[in-house]
Amino acid sequence: LYSLYPTEFRKFFPQVATFLATLNLVVVFATPIYVSSHLTPSMQVLVLVASVYVITMVLVAFIRERRGAGIMLAGFVFLILAFLNDVLYNHDVIHTGYLIGYGLLIFFFFQSFLLSVRLSRAFQDVEILSENIIRAEKKYRALAETAKDVILTHDKDYRITYTNPAGVEISGYSK
Repeated sequence: LYSLYPTEFRKFFPQVATFLATLNLVVVFATPIYVSSHLTPSMQVLVLVASVYVITMVLVAFIRERRGAGIMLAGFVFLILAFLNDVLYNHDVIHTGYLIGYGLLIFFFFQSFLLSVRLSRAFQDVEILSENIIRAEKKYRALAETAKDVILTHDKDYRITYTNPAGVEISGYSK
C-alpha cells in the first residue's frame, strides 16, 4: 500500500505491526498451546488496529482522489467486515457463521479488478506517449528538412544514416 499511496501511508506503522505479528508467531510456535492460545485476543486487537489504520489511510487516498483508491477501499471494507464477523462469531456475540472465506474472495476480486484497471491505464498511457513521440519526430523531421545548416546522423560505425537537404546540397552527394 505504501508504494501505491506513499503520501498517505507512513513506513513506521506497518513496521511496528509486522514486528508485533512476528513476535506473536514466534510465541505461538515456541510455547505450548495453553500458553499461546491466550495471545489470540491480543492478535485480534492488533489486526483490528491495523485494519482501522489501513481503512483510514485508503479513505484519505480516496478523498484525495488517488487512482484506484475507491476500489481498494471497497475491497478492504469487505475483508475487514468479514474479519469482524468471524471474531464476533467466535466469541458467541453473533450467530452468523464464518465469513472470512467470502471476504477474502471479494477482496481478491476487487484487487484483481484494480490490477486490470491499472494495466489498462498503463496501455492507454503507452499509446498516448507513442503518439506524442510520433508527433515530436514529425515536428523535428520537418525542422531538419527545412534547416539551412547541415544536419546528419550516423550509426555506431560512423556511417551516415541521414542527411538533410542542406547537407546533400553542400556535399554534392545524393541521398
